[in-house]
Amino acid sequence: MRLCLIFIVLVAWAIYFGYLFLLHRAIGTDFFGIIGEVFLPSLVILFGTGLICALVYLIYRTILIKIR
Repeated sequence: MRLCLIFIVLVAWAIYFGYLFLLHRAIGTDFFGIIGEVFLPSLVILFGTGLICALVYLIYRTILIKIR
């Protein structure tokens, strides 16, 4: 369960980062522009999905403990 949630976080970040990166490379943004306009916003997605997956795991674990 934990590994699947970690995988979901990384895949969500990679998809969002890849989309923004390809979009800004097509426009012709320079390297420092890509860092500011692609990498930093994609960190929000990384931390957001990480938080959601951590909450899902904690709820899942709490339910399992109560069932036993």
